[in-house]
Amino acid sequence: MRKVNKKKAAIVALLLFILILLFFLSKGCNKKSEFKYEFRKASRGVVKKTISVTGSLEVIDSHRVLSRVSGIVKKVYFDFNDNVKKGQLLIKIDSPSLDESIIKYRDNLENIRLKLLQAERKLEAAKKMLKENLISKEDVKRAEINYKSLLVSRKHTLMAFNNLLKQKKDTQLRAPVSGIVLSRHVEENTNVRNGTLVFVIAPDLKKMRLLINIDEADIGNVKNGQKVTFSVSAFPKKTFSGEVIQVRMNPIKQRGLVTYEALVDCNNDDLMLKPGMTATASILVAEKKDVLRVLNQALLISPEKVQYSPGKKYVWVKDSLSMKSPPVKRVEVETGLVGDMYTEIISNLKIGDKVLTKLFRKKD
Repeated sequence: MRKVNKKKAAIVALLLFILILLFFLSKGCNKKSEFKYEFRKASRGVVKKTISVTGSLEVIDSHRVLSRVSGIVKKVYFDFNDNVKKGQLLIKIDSPSLDESIIKYRDNLENIRLKLLQAERKLEAAKKMLKENLISKEDVKRAEINYKSLLVSRKHTLMAFNNLLKQKKDTQLRAPVSGIVLSRHVEENTNVRNGTLVFVIAPDLKKMRLLINIDEADIGNVKNGQKVTFSVSAFPKKTFSGEVIQVRMNPIKQRGLVTYEALVDCNNDDLMLKPGMTATASILVAEKKDVLRVLNQALLISPEKVQYSPGKKYVWVKDSLSMKSPPVKRVEVETGLVGDMYTEIISNLKIGDKVLTKLFRKKD
């Protein structure tokens, strides 16, 4: 009988304990929180760190065609966007002063030729007369000097004449390479001078170069071989790609800011990109694959006012056994690469842990 009473008393005590526990749990659960909490699971994936930059597109190895003579443009054979082949005639130039000089030097050469012929005869005659003692050695020497002087004069005049003929040939300006005409800077019946820019020809538009400006705070992270993605306003939904080929160490100072230039080679097989287009680009400076990661904001948010130790990193993980509101616990973590969206977690978290990522006040 006493055993039955003890058993009943134990059951009653247990039921009473459960009721009290349920009362406090329901009281804790019914306690309204003025905040709403959002959790995201820790997962494995890629962590990327990029740098955002701007730049402009330019042609690789474009050729600037310059006039080699002064004169008047008689004929222009090609225009913007025309395809040309190496050696094709681009323009013809009339140069009256050059023509006059050619005629003048041709006449000079003929005069020198006649004088040389006469001087040569005199020298031969002088040598014969010397053998017969009819003249002195000084007379022969003077005849020889006159002859050699005319030879030197003919040599210099011939060099000048050949140079004029070469300039005459340059009045017909030809394409130095095969390619496309990017720009034409002359019109027919206009004057040009020696060294005037007349055409710009690009051998190939299927390869373009992006010149980007990098802030001094980021230049230490940029290296040759890094991948670059970019877009242009003409095709906002299209993403183009390239690779850093050169980082220039020459600083550019403008309005108190210091930037550095870098060159990016990119494909343009579909010819969508045009020289001079402005681009918004991202340089991939670091990447880790298949690592444990959480959203960056998980390391910045805190549901409670707590004291943080310098150099320590924490996240708040959901704890189903906790009776707090919200049911979370603070966990110290070791981090690796901090990317644009995710941070690599090295220790103290596992895949599937629900990490607090957002905290905002409920609307009334």
